[in-house]
Amino acid sequence: MTGDFETAWNDASQGSDLVLAVGAAASDALYYNACGWTNPAGTSAGSTPFFYPGAPLQQSEADAFEVADGSSTAATVRLTAQYAQYALAGTVPDDGGQPVGPVTPTDSCLGSANVPVP
Repeated sequence: MTGDFETAWNDASQGSDLVLAVGAAASDALYYNACGWTNPAGTSAGSTPFFYPGAPLQQSEADAFEVADGSSTAATVRLTAQYAQYALAGTVPDDGGQPVGPVTPTDSCLGSANVPVP
């Protein structure tokens, strides 16, 4: 778990870790970097190599991240729980409900490149 943009960038680009962008600021930053935060690739504002598949991947993939930001608090908790189970057990829970889709990242500068993580 990190609140550091550069660390999240490195983890997503390597493809060896499951990267969950929790909250609009995190997903917007990884998808667009509208704030132009310093990153290991040295790319400018509005440009990242990252994408999100919208559903749990069967294996890690370079430049992929998961958006764990549902349309409500309950949706976010449910989606995050699904991804957490997949990361730990390799299966997606079958709770009988329709999978919750992520909120699409927007090209907006929110938050900070470094936030405290509890």
